[in-house]
Amino acid sequence: MKNSFLINKVYNSYILSGNRGTGKTTIARLLAKTLNCKNLNFNNNKFPCLICNNCILIKNNKFLDLIEIDAASNTKVEEIRELVENSKIPPIIGINKIYIIDEIHVLSKQSFTALLKILEDTPNYLKFILITTNIEKVPYTIISRCMHFSLNNINEKDIKKYISYILKKEKVNFDDDSLNLISEYSNGSMRDALTLINRLLIIINNNININIINKVLNLSNINIALIIIKNLINKKILNILKLLEKYYYINYLNLINQLLIILHNIIMNKINNKFIIKYKLNIENINNININYIQKIYDILLYNKNIINLHPNQRICFEIIILKIFNI
Repeated sequence: MKNSFLINKVYNSYILSGNRGTGKTTIARLLAKTLNCKNLNFNNNKFPCLICNNCILIKNNKFLDLIEIDAASNTKVEEIRELVENSKIPPIIGINKIYIIDEIHVLSKQSFTALLKILEDTPNYLKFILITTNIEKVPYTIISRCMHFSLNNINEKDIKKYISYILKKEKVNFDDDSLNLISEYSNGSMRDALTLINRLLIIINNNININIINKVLNLSNINIALIIIKNLINKKILNILKLLEKYYYINYLNLINQLLIILHNIIMNKINNKFIIKYKLNIENINNININYIQKIYDILLYNKNIINLHPNQRICFEIIILKIFNI
């Protein structure tokens, strides 16, 4: 995007795609600021300036020439046609008139057809920034008329680095295991990580640890998952069943997610022994574990994960999944 400004090849229409919390809306607003910034300085490679009147108005949601629309609430073709007609009016105070349309993939076929007409012949002052979490549902005729940027999930290292910065700034004590759990739970979404941090900061007393996170997230204790992994590897099914009887209140969907994370750690360590296993497994002769068996356990848990919430009794469903594992 920066290069397009540097070489003076700015597009009229953009599509930002990717999973939730990967920065699509944030980037769209930064792009809107850059397209209307009065103090662009390409020499220091820092733009938008963030201090000019237009940048400040956009930041405060008071910029008349930036229109943000949630496509999920404006799916009717009549609404899109009205949008197209209004878009033809030149900007009032800005350099460019910008439409940010979120969740573009939910539009109907007729709505996409109406939008396509303006994308085919867009005035120089008009810019569209389309956002979607499901690019597969956006017609190719729309995509082909836009500059498409696909945003990857944010990696755990970057999430840990940023939430560590926030917690230090808030003068909150934390440990590395807590950061690992938060970054894993966020599944590549910085927004999910920040939402969790906000929830934690409301209830804690300046000290984040694994037990507090487990309670806030309604997660199964990580120790339960580690014990189950150990008994799966040692093929001791009765120990697992007794453990489930002892802990009545378990979020089984989160438990399966934790099991998958730990198994992934083991698999990666088997493939590359330089890969550090994040949790203390306390398993004897871990180097002798059959990787094919671990992969089969992983596959069964992953395949059956989505049926947990459909079952009237999650514990019974989980026990059946465990029995399937012991039958392989």
